[in-house]
Amino acid sequence: MRSRPLPLALISLLRCRLVDSWGYCNDKDVSCAKWANNGECKGENAGLVKKLCPLSCKTCSLLCRDEEEECEGWAKGGQCEINRDFMSKTCPTSCGTCKPVCYDKD
Repeated sequence: MRSRPLPLALISLLRCRLVDSWGYCNDKDVSCAKWANNGECKGENAGLVKKLCPLSCKTCSLLCRDEEEECEGWAKGGQCEINRDFMSKTCPTSCGTCKPVCYDKD
């Protein structure tokens, strides 16, 4: 018996469900690579630079996701600002470092 391929819409839906807390880590400024090479990720403006340049500053990998189940709660409790370095690496999706792959457009 030959199996039938899944419809594209179903595949997309399953993919979204499997990776709903994953996202892609992208720099938000074209100057990020230069700033990172100049040491700005650890300089006086590190907080802002890391927020604008998470990929260049290596606060997340290209494909990023929350590593702990508690991330959403920690983020709601303000930990993204209080413990910025830990949270940006451990909970990048909950802290907004990267956006989920799948989302509702409504």
